[in-house]
Amino acid sequence: MSICDHTIIGFNFPDYNITDESDHRKMAYGTVDEILPLLYILNFYVCNQDIEKINLYGVSSGGGAVINALAILNKYSYQDELQLIGITHKNAKKILSAIEKGIVILECPLKSVQKIIDFMGATENLLYYHQNYEANHLNPITTVQQLINLKLTILLHFTNPDEVLSNRDDVLFIDRLKQANKGITHITTDTHSGHSKFHAELWRRYKQIK
Repeated sequence: MSICDHTIIGFNFPDYNITDESDHRKMAYGTVDEILPLLYILNFYVCNQDIEKINLYGVSSGGGAVINALAILNKYSYQDELQLIGITHKNAKKILSAIEKGIVILECPLKSVQKIIDFMGATENLLYYHQNYEANHLNPITTVQQLINLKLTILLHFTNPDEVLSNRDDVLFIDRLKQANKGITHITTDTHSGHSKFHAELWRRYKQIK
């Protein structure tokens, strides 16, 4: 957390300590439980501490989680869970207003676990992930459409080839994001970095627009 010209919210997934020996059926990926810690922090700083501007930064599955968090707030879905952590409909709007004043950075975001399975083949763990995202309607390639009418400044980066997530549906994701977001959507790409490497073009653009 850094509070200066910008406030950037980062968070650890509830599954950060999952190992190969863990029971992946108990994981939070693809459920609202994955998103609630981020929403709790956002509610605390925006609604309790009166922070007026928030930047969000999500990498890979974290990028998918950011999309899902924005969709949940915008549609005020999972109302019972939101109310349990103190997010009223009014609070949700206030949080979104703070995010609209900042920048949303999506670095090689998760689009769909199904696309990973199509690309890499099915494993037991990937099938658990896929079942969660499907059952809870939290596939980012779909929920990105629920950002409708938000006025966000988004910086989206894809690397090609993406050896982890594949590049299937990159164009579809970009199109849906641009259609939903009424703000500015900046797109950067590279053809040499790989999924988990430093993406210089992304950060060059960030310096230009921040």
